[in-house]
Amino acid sequence: MLSSAWNALFLLGSINSLFLGLVLLNARKGEHRKANRYLSLILFSWSFGFFYTWMIETGLYRVYPHFILLGASFTFLTGPCLYLYMEALVGRQERQERQERPQQVAPFRKTPLLHFAPSLLNSLVLFPFYVKPGTEKVRYWDDLRGRDPWFEGMQILQLLHLGAYLTVLLLRLRTYRKNLGQEVSSLEGITLNWLRNLILMGFFGLGVYIVVFVLFRVQIGKGGL
Repeated sequence: MLSSAWNALFLLGSINSLFLGLVLLNARKGEHRKANRYLSLILFSWSFGFFYTWMIETGLYRVYPHFILLGASFTFLTGPCLYLYMEALVGRQERQERQERPQQVAPFRKTPLLHFAPSLLNSLVLFPFYVKPGTEKVRYWDDLRGRDPWFEGMQILQLLHLGAYLTVLLLRLRTYRKNLGQEVSSLEGITLNWLRNLILMGFFGLGVYIVVFVLFRVQIGKGGL
């Protein structure tokens, strides 16, 4: 009964994230249109993540095996999209300062697409797995992934990647607040609080991911897989 409730929550989370992402993507007006696009991309990746988890927990991956590991590259999108989302919201003042000191522009700020390189690279690495027959994918997921050092390494990279982005974003937000001093308007204060809460939510999700990862490794150590 409890498992069914969790599965229903995963499916509901997928539908809600997809709906909110579409709403933000179609919001053509407003000064935050560019920022909303990055936020919609985050919601789309979360939607697929919830849906993927629902398929795994319900066993539907055995019926549709080509979904296995299809969302692995999506986990490398949350951090970059959060970074670009903050850049679009509060980067105006920093962009003005960089115009005065162009030699200090970092490559990741000059070329935002570089942020998506880890996700693309992960997809390329997984491509040989994606073209395997469905029976081999199910066998890997059920019997082999727990003892595959590559799979464990990919999980660790996902944790480090998201953790690094969240840490950088939190430090950057604090620096931005400090530089503004007392000149924060009520509207800007709401925006900064929203960004802080979004980052803290990311840390919470990261913590949950770490707990699940540790429990998974403990289960393997006890011969549970």
